[in-house]
Amino acid sequence: MSALNSFHVTSLIRAKSDPSTLFPMLERSFGAHTGALGMIEILGVGSSVPAFAQARHTLLHGMRKLSHLPLDQLLKYSRPHTQYSVGWSRGVEGFSKNSVDFSKASFYANAILDDPYPSLNPSDARKYSLFAHPNVWPDREVPELRQAFDTVSRVMFAIGTQLSWLCDRYVATVAPGCDSLLGRMQQSFSHKGRILYYSNEKRNVNTARKNADSPLCGLHVDHCAFTGLLPSIYFDPSDPSIEVDHGKGLQILPYGSSDLESVELEEDSIGFQIGETAQMLTYGVLRATPHSVQPLSTGDDNTTSPSRASFALFMQPDPKYEIFLDDQFHDSVLKPNPNAPQELPDLRHRFSNGMTFAEFAERSFQEFSRK
Repeated sequence: MSALNSFHVTSLIRAKSDPSTLFPMLERSFGAHTGALGMIEILGVGSSVPAFAQARHTLLHGMRKLSHLPLDQLLKYSRPHTQYSVGWSRGVEGFSKNSVDFSKASFYANAILDDPYPSLNPSDARKYSLFAHPNVWPDREVPELRQAFDTVSRVMFAIGTQLSWLCDRYVATVAPGCDSLLGRMQQSFSHKGRILYYSNEKRNVNTARKNADSPLCGLHVDHCAFTGLLPSIYFDPSDPSIEVDHGKGLQILPYGSSDLESVELEEDSIGFQIGETAQMLTYGVLRATPHSVQPLSTGDDNTTSPSRASFALFMQPDPKYEIFLDDQFHDSVLKPNPNAPQELPDLRHRFSNGMTFAEFAERSFQEFSRK
């Protein structure tokens, strides 16, 4: 298990007076050097914000409850025309050309506003359906989910904007003239939250994976700017009210490495990963890293493993924001990390200079959507 670089949430607040104290931590975590995980851990969030700790518990237990509803009820909250970027889905992402991820249930929602772009005309609403569709909530079946989602998202977003400010200050010392990550995050309403539930049911495991060592979620790189992560909850297969320790979970392919490393967040913390958009906006000073979710230790029949609930907050620019790369940085920013597997979707094939974030997100979603 690799130790994440970390600092207490109060250190992030104190850095307002002297941000340079945390620059070495940012460079070790996010920089383009061998072994960088592209992820950092912010400690003490739950103890500093007690409502956050309770909301995490409610949110992840609520996702397990939602995932076990009958299919006809779940389909009421499915929105395929948004590429499932709002509401419920299962089995719509693939982690290889011949495999679909049936073991992972997903519930997406807009993280800041239920209806982030209410004034769009019908044409633009269709054009930006990944971002503009209002939230759908299972208030009747899981009434506690909405408030818990809102609390978790707002706390993580507040800390994420502080981190983006710190990254701006650091990047300015290495590559002056980059666009502001903080500005792009604060001027956007397109941030998305995603609650995930990885089932331990045999029918899902067998249809999704060829063997117990295959990933629950395949190797990929997030296309957003920052991904905020909650510590996952693992449920005892014999009594889901009991939370249990786990085996593997999140694994990251560090920059320049060919070996995945397991990472684990403290229960009181949150993590932040760099996404491809931040990599482009900082001219490659910050680098996104591939990661996957690995299965837990199981018996031969794959029926006794704990199930897993988790949450990710995707912080990203406004959908109409146009991304430009200076010619001198273009190739170095877009090329894959050293030793990255060839099967990963190539950023050079998904990005064109001057495209909007919506266009970039659309191409990225298509790479992982079931055709």
